[in-house]
Amino acid sequence: MILDAAVEAGMDTHILEEWYCRDENSVPPAYYLKPKAQMLKNYQNSMESSSAAKTKNDKAWRNVSEEIKKIFRTAVLQLQEKGTMKCPQAKKFLCSALEDELDFALGKQTPAFLKKCVCYIRKIANFDRFAKIPEMTRYMDIVVSDDRVMRNQEAYERLLKIRDEFIPTVVAASNLRVYSSVTHCDMKLGYSQEVESHYVEGLCKQFYEDMVDIIQATVQQNFGTEADPLYDEILQHLSLCKSYAELYDFKSESLDYVQEYLMPSKGSRTSPLVVFGGPCTGKTLLLSEVAKQAYTWLQNELGPETDPVVIVRFVGSSQLSTDLRSLLQSICEQIAINYRCLIHFLPTQIQEMKELLINLLGEATFHRPLVIVLDALEQLTDGDDVRKLWWLPIHLPRTVRIVVSTLPNKHVHESIEQLFYSVENKLGQRFVFRALGYITMAKAGLTEVELEDILSLDNIVLGDVIVATYLKNPLRISYDLVARLREELYGYLVERQVRNVTLMVWANRHLHLIAQKLYLSNEEDVHQMHSLLAEYFLGAWSGGRKKIFTYDNNHFTSLNISVHKNPHNQQSHEKTSSDKYSYDRQTPEQPWVFQCNLLEPDIFFVNHRKMTELVYH
Repeated sequence: MILDAAVEAGMDTHILEEWYCRDENSVPPAYYLKPKAQMLKNYQNSMESSSAAKTKNDKAWRNVSEEIKKIFRTAVLQLQEKGTMKCPQAKKFLCSALEDELDFALGKQTPAFLKKCVCYIRKIANFDRFAKIPEMTRYMDIVVSDDRVMRNQEAYERLLKIRDEFIPTVVAASNLRVYSSVTHCDMKLGYSQEVESHYVEGLCKQFYEDMVDIIQATVQQNFGTEADPLYDEILQHLSLCKSYAELYDFKSESLDYVQEYLMPSKGSRTSPLVVFGGPCTGKTLLLSEVAKQAYTWLQNELGPETDPVVIVRFVGSSQLSTDLRSLLQSICEQIAINYRCLIHFLPTQIQEMKELLINLLGEATFHRPLVIVLDALEQLTDGDDVRKLWWLPIHLPRTVRIVVSTLPNKHVHESIEQLFYSVENKLGQRFVFRALGYITMAKAGLTEVELEDILSLDNIVLGDVIVATYLKNPLRISYDLVARLREELYGYLVERQVRNVTLMVWANRHLHLIAQKLYLSNEEDVHQMHSLLAEYFLGAWSGGRKKIFTYDNNHFTSLNISVHKNPHNQQSHEKTSSDKYSYDRQTPEQPWVFQCNLLEPDIFFVNHRKMTELVYH
């Protein structure tokens, strides 16, 4: 549409056709922007070499992007006038990145979410007077006409619309924190470096205080639930259910079949429903979607006053869901709380626990029907003949439904290995080897930030992803590498909440087993990695303590980096040398407890991550 409209408007569309590629494999066909590395000469080399080449490429890209934006703007406005393109569709071609990001971050959010957001607005006085100074283009959109530099009025008006209309509307509907400040230009120098530095220093202090406030408010809110193991167990499974259900994006006969099964029966009793299939065939995603939809399905069937109870467990994904006794106990306790029953004592024998479960199932009513979803029964630890399922009730009350899944037999998949190999090819073998090794090795999974910190302590990874001549303090891997890894493994690495922390874990046991085989089979590597994780959770390299950077010289020779440029070629046993080539990796302190407020010593939080991981490693 845009291409046709631009031609109709008499514009040269050569640059659009050159930079955009039509993907015929997409349904419907789609256009994507070609990478700069493909289109600009020596783009990749200029990233690592002379600043002159980089400046030349930056200028070339700026000209290209300005031309493309001009074509989009003219064509889209024309299409909008004709009514061929609706406003929401046109908006994405006309809005700035800032508008897009603010709309994503603040638009259509709940007041509870907005309580955790902060917005800083800076107004710069006497701006137009200094528009000609080249540095001022960093702070405003400009247009050049007949060698005269002016503020881009249209862009400025759109900015004012965000600042003076969009933000106040959000504030009116929520508790969003907003700070406005005015900085004044120096009469001679304009917006000088001194003025900028003063503003940035104040902003950093304010940001730090706001972050501490928000974190303290959040952790104090969670203080009551922190010590409740049942709450934590339920939250772990619900967070996994949410992650899995987001991956289920198609309708299937199986889903319709399970929906039909869940409807309460007016007549005779029924039995549990078993879903079975090979590894990675979608059983977990199906059951997650069932658990997510069950409440709505039952309400639609029985009326809006119905308040169904849905219990979900992914067997083997947590400590309490691995052996049968703790699994049944947590389910019984959750039923008892929901139906306000008092359990006088918890049985020690599994047979008695089964009887308690059967008694509690009798509490379900047509007003409060009960659905229990148990995924991956084959993951239960052996013993007591648990896999013969003698403990699962055969006959269920009319208002109770139980859905379970299991494997028909055991398999390890070649396709999973191929997936890992393809990620290695894209992101680098050593990086992927260590990153996935650490996630697999961790006792309970790792947070995104932990993974980034740990990889920044790993000299083997740093040696692979950082060019030696660019070494600087602090020495860290780039976050975008972790983000790209997560993107490549979307649906395979999922999130779960453990004690109010979001951890990355493998979506199923098969992925875990293959990752273990590929990345944790070398004893020397495994020993190194356990040591590094132990150091991390000890906080050995926190508080500015520097770790020496060493690497394999042969590896860097292959990257075409000459030895005389390499500062680490000197003997490491010389004290001056080791001090000089040690770098702060900026990893956090790891105290045993976190104190919220020194004035309230009774309110503190145990560092569960340290408790869980340190002793293990």
